[in-house]
Amino acid sequence: MNILLDNPGRVCQELEAITALAAEVDWLTVKDWGIKNITDLCLNVDLYSHGEVYSVRLIFPELFPSIPAIVAPKDGQSWPTEHQYGQSGALCLEFGPDNWQPSYTGADVLKSAYKLLSSVTGPFENRKPVQSRHQLAIGQTFRNKFARYILVDDVLSKLLEAKAGLLLPLSVGVNVKSDAFIALIGLVKNEDDSTNRLIDKIKEADQGSCRLWINGWAIADNELPSLSSKLTFENLENHLRSRDLWPLTEQQTEKYSLVLLGNSTRIPRCFLIYQSDAPSVIEMEQLEFSDSELRLPPVLKELKYKKIAIIGLGSVGSKMAVSLARSGVENFLLLDDDILAPHNLVRNQLDWDNVGLHKADAVACVIKKVNPNAQVSVRRFLIGGQENSALASGILNMIGQHDLIVDATANKNVFSLLSAVTEKNKKILVWGELFAGGYGGLIARSRAGIELSPLNIRQHLNEYFDTLPVAPISHATSYNTIYNNEVMIASDADVTILSGYLSQFVLDSLLSPEKSEFPVSAYLLGFRKGWIFSSPFDTIPIECPCAEKEPAITHQDIDLSILEGIFKDVLKDLDDNTQSST
Repeated sequence: MNILLDNPGRVCQELEAITALAAEVDWLTVKDWGIKNITDLCLNVDLYSHGEVYSVRLIFPELFPSIPAIVAPKDGQSWPTEHQYGQSGALCLEFGPDNWQPSYTGADVLKSAYKLLSSVTGPFENRKPVQSRHQLAIGQTFRNKFARYILVDDVLSKLLEAKAGLLLPLSVGVNVKSDAFIALIGLVKNEDDSTNRLIDKIKEADQGSCRLWINGWAIADNELPSLSSKLTFENLENHLRSRDLWPLTEQQTEKYSLVLLGNSTRIPRCFLIYQSDAPSVIEMEQLEFSDSELRLPPVLKELKYKKIAIIGLGSVGSKMAVSLARSGVENFLLLDDDILAPHNLVRNQLDWDNVGLHKADAVACVIKKVNPNAQVSVRRFLIGGQENSALASGILNMIGQHDLIVDATANKNVFSLLSAVTEKNKKILVWGELFAGGYGGLIARSRAGIELSPLNIRQHLNEYFDTLPVAPISHATSYNTIYNNEVMIASDADVTILSGYLSQFVLDSLLSPEKSEFPVSAYLLGFRKGWIFSSPFDTIPIECPCAEKEPAITHQDIDLSILEGIFKDVLKDLDDNTQSST
């Protein structure tokens, strides 16, 4: 009704156009005005087509004329066409949100409605096919379908190939949500089967989650067409028992199980069985996705062969880890000794399900749920802290075996140790930090043989900072600071921006070592205007010298007599240790 109050002139124009149309044609009679859902003005009209009368409402929604007028049946009358939207009965016409213009009128909509009705009614030989513009997305199709299933691995192909009467054991993970009941269905692995099945990896990554894992069977059934469209537990049991295919036994105590029936000529039918005093079945609808492969750029497929160590799984590190997993990285070492606290949730990638867990373990679970193929090693260890020195040495050596190392700690002591590891092992180090208050951030990298060592780059950055005006902010020891008497706190958006740039830096370093998209080794990123940032999202590249080729050490430079003495002492010590141990 708002249009009547807000734009009465447009209402008068609509009535004039519809009245004029009714005077020109014999298929339209204007009745009276009404209201729908309190806010929508509507005009009741009769449409005539091939001797039938259709009492309809022309509805002017609250946002009309910015959105189309609607033609819907009055008093529960049904249409002789499937060109309509769900249970509301609103006709799917030539005009929709994608092509509607405010200059169109309700008269235009009524013409379209009559055109549709006249094409689908009357003598069959005179009917014309009407091309549908009503293409439902998968989300629309399943909006009111609670029970759904997804086939993974090659379940369907195995079922289509199977001989009639063959039972294939299934592994089924059921996820119950408030608005959906979703089953992931895969084949159970045989003892002699070396295939790495996706369903097994999902199940392994699913430890501790709310998904319920149950037994199921895929059954090749040539009598599938004879099954009723609405099936009871008794119908299903009798149908399968008559062919000696009923998979459940009296000894089976599980409340839930699943049966997938199919053959080479029919779409499979899936039934969730609930065992109780009054057993029942729920038929499930298959979710089919058109994209069989992940939407990754081809160049990123090489990432599955790279190994990345991420040190620090706080706000930045946790977001980077999951982003890199989505990008195709499959080999991780996650290192952090900290536990997720409630106050971390405002910026960390994790959620309440993980509060109280070690961050590294929790992020590892998220990675495996994003990419079940991922291999993730976790170490709950504080680098640079009061830890066992021998254990620290072993972990640093482990870190050095990875192609790229991410320092997401913003800790100077940790940075020095990781710098030594990368320099010794000729690996890549990427690091970054968020300025307190989320004012901006720094990202940098050191690639062995291409750029200076990490420590030398840090020294160069410090010298560069000395040339700048005094910063109104400091490097982050916390996420908040005071600037111009205003408390500034870094938001999740600030952390996400920095993490995204760092992740891109990692991908570029791994995939394009010689032809980088980033011409310099370090960048200052401004998230707000101020200090040296001329505008929000201002990016300032920092030129760093390239790596210099190390002079080769020749035999003439080595005093062999000194080395000889060292080797004698070492060999003697080894011999003494061997004798004492025996």
